Amino acid sequence: MFGISKFFGVFTWWAGLDWTIRLFVAGALIATSTALYFLADTLWVWGWIIGGILFLCGGRSRAEKNGYRF
Repeated sequence: MFGISKFFGVFTWWAGLDWTIRLFVAGALIATSTALYFLADTLWVWGWIIGGILFLCGGRSRAEKNGYRF
């Protein structure tokens, strides 16, 4: 069964990634959903929603701006 500790483990894993990788993944989701919309005439709103949320939360934290790496 998928426990709550594994659920929060995903957040820990995501926060442990470098901020450039986090922004790249968010941008890739937004770019993929945009390409699907224009090229394949398929509306994939979840790519924009998830990519936008990850983009807003994917930048450098205050600790990373001060040079700390966990």
